[in-house]
Amino acid sequence: MFIVLSVPVLQFTVSTVWILTWILDISFSFLLYHAAANRHIRNCQIWFYFRCSALVFRIIFLIMYVLAGFSIVPKIPVIVLFAIRIYSLWVVNKFVKELTEEKRFSMSLAPNSSNKIDKDVPKIIVNGGLVTEEQHYQQHPVV
Repeated sequence: MFIVLSVPVLQFTVSTVWILTWILDISFSFLLYHAAANRHIRNCQIWFYFRCSALVFRIIFLIMYVLAGFSIVPKIPVIVLFAIRIYSLWVVNKFVKELTEEKRFSMSLAPNSSNKIDKDVPKIIVNGGLVTEEQHYQQHPVV
């Protein structure tokens, strides 16, 4: 059994859902900004899944809009925006994969405290060995 909605009700429903997804989209953009700044994989994934579902709902509502007999011409900017959103999903997906690989690499590089690399201390190569600048200048003082 199908529920048949009148055109004004359908237009109001589509417009309301469209506006709500825009508001949620802006809110989730702040989540993505903070997640990317803090390199938090899980929050980036939450944004990604929300954005995918919002895109699917927007496409469904665009199809409903066209099937209701409205012209697609005013929705051309929305269709262009779909392409931009798909690109942003691709970028964030690559960023999440990069963070995952970075985390996996750092965990394999330093599974315990004895294998951690001291990145703050500059090192120099002397006679094939790696020593800190402080150790080098203690052994060979500059006059």
